[in-house]
Amino acid sequence: MKDKFNIIIGILIISCIVVLILLYIDNQEEEKAVIPPTLSLNPQVIVMKVGETRSVYPTVNNLSDYTIEWQSDNINVATVNNGIIKGINPGVANITATIQSNNLTATSKVIVKDVEPESIKLNKNNIELKIEEKDTLEYTLLPDNTTNKQVTWKSSNSNVATVNDGIVEALSEGTTNITITASNGISDTCIVNVKTNEISVSSIKFNKNAYSLYINETININATVLPENATDKTLIWKSSNNKIATVNNGTVKGISKGKVTITATDSKGLVSHSVDVTINKKIVNINPQEITIIGDSRMVMLCSYKWYKNDGGTCVSKSAMGYNWLVETAIPTVNRLSNKQKKYIVTNMGVNDLGHISKYIDTYRKLANGDWKNYHIFLLSVNPTSGSMSSKNATIESFNNNLKKGLKSYKNVTYCDSYSYLKKNGFKSGDGLHYKEESSKVIYEQIKKCIYDYYNE
Repeated sequence: MKDKFNIIIGILIISCIVVLILLYIDNQEEEKAVIPPTLSLNPQVIVMKVGETRSVYPTVNNLSDYTIEWQSDNINVATVNNGIIKGINPGVANITATIQSNNLTATSKVIVKDVEPESIKLNKNNIELKIEEKDTLEYTLLPDNTTNKQVTWKSSNSNVATVNDGIVEALSEGTTNITITASNGISDTCIVNVKTNEISVSSIKFNKNAYSLYINETININATVLPENATDKTLIWKSSNNKIATVNNGTVKGISKGKVTITATDSKGLVSHSVDVTINKKIVNINPQEITIIGDSRMVMLCSYKWYKNDGGTCVSKSAMGYNWLVETAIPTVNRLSNKQKKYIVTNMGVNDLGHISKYIDTYRKLANGDWKNYHIFLLSVNPTSGSMSSKNATIESFNNNLKKGLKSYKNVTYCDSYSYLKKNGFKSGDGLHYKEESSKVIYEQIKKCIYDYYNE
């Protein structure tokens, strides 16, 4: 009996265990069947630009047969089609996915931003206007799909020119910068130069119909430019011959004797006016007291006459002298004279030593560049002989020609040809070498004439 009881108890225990196991398995299947389906979207936040498209991806759990419906709560900002989102305008929209059969929804937030400009370019970077004129500036924003096209215009000097929506208006003379700036701060600039309304020159007048002046003298030609309110009154001056007279801004300077035409022309070269200007040598009166004559016996005789002494000139001369006396005595004597006495230095040497022509030339050159460089030297020709002495004339002529030629390039040396005058007009001599008073006076007048002509021609 006891064994049967134990068997029955064992069977009951095993049965209970089996029942408990079955109940546990059944409970697990019931719990598994009641897990609800879910819906989610990825990404949950989307940032995009206007015109861009992006995709949102749904995830569905515990549901095998379903249909998703898509919706944007702000189609002005973003639209959605089967999970593909397109940015329309800047702003925020919520994209919702819905499974109506199971009442499931999921949402992603979409932030749509403007397409910012990357560059802004004006069609002109430099313009020139006259007062009250206008010009229109145009601009280009890149990229082409830029959505924020807002720009601002500014003039750096609104007193010179203003700008309104790209229209530039010139107000006064000067320069200003017109700047266009995009919403994100990038910019471009146009320089605007405003000039006064141009009034052209109609005529040019001078205060005289002709002018005259001396060499090295200057005069001013007063020019009147009309109308008085001409924009540019600048004149361009020109001389027909700069070797005779030059002109600089209306100031004329005499260079050498002659006549020139001075012309003033407006800056555009359209209007001009001319006038004749005569250049004269200033008359220089020769003071005989400022003449020093150097010579041999011929000059000794000339200086002895009363008419020469009355003139008060200086005479450094000695009979029968030649080159050596000139160098050793005459030149040192002249150097000791006052500046007034030797303003005009006249030399008449050589008749006694015609063969020394080279020495004479060399000495006169040194004097012209040295001790006598601040004075004017007049080389009086060796004058002709007559009678038994007339055979010397060929040699005298050769001497004179060489003397003239040898000193020709020296500006402070002048050759005085009394030889030709006497040969042409005749002369009187007692011994064929020395001259009588009448002819000596002619030679003296020739000396004064040579000096006068030099300064007054």
